[in-house]
Amino acid sequence: MIDEDIRTRIFAVHPQAGLSLNMAREIKERHGCVCSPHEDVQVRLPVSGQAPREFNVTQPLREACETIVPKIVEGVRESLGRFDPEFQESIIRQIVLSGGGGQLKGLDQALEQALSTYGEVRVTRATDTLFAGATGALRLAMSMPQEMWNGIRQAEQNSAAAPADERLDAA
Repeated sequence: MIDEDIRTRIFAVHPQAGLSLNMAREIKERHGCVCSPHEDVQVRLPVSGQAPREFNVTQPLREACETIVPKIVEGVRESLGRFDPEFQESIIRQIVLSGGGGQLKGLDQALEQALSTYGEVRVTRATDTLFAGATGALRLAMSMPQEMWNGIRQAEQNSAAAPADERLDAA
């Protein structure tokens, strides 16, 4: 989503620039941030029929990367509301960023600031942002009580036993 937004925003400012979705992803991974950059982001891009040239993509890159913050904040608020109130304060101090978006510079501080109305918020980055989600899911699965596994197994059996049109409607 961010890669496509970067591409669209760069084209809006520099319509002559040649930029594939993969190139936008590479720019994001190398320079992406949700903070005020310390220096301009200059990238060399091809121009149709001409030699490649340098383009300042600082503003469109930052704006595209910032679009993820409200969505994450909304997700955190929704998730937090599902937890027992007794544990919410502890949970908000243990947010860990992982996945590709977790690599964006300044995302941790932006989330801490956006969630500051909850009190002390601590957002840290996983050591290995790309595989941390899988590791976390494995740890969660290993700590689940047997009753939860039985509930999952029962839901799967109910789903498999449902007529095909009901399964399609549910999807």
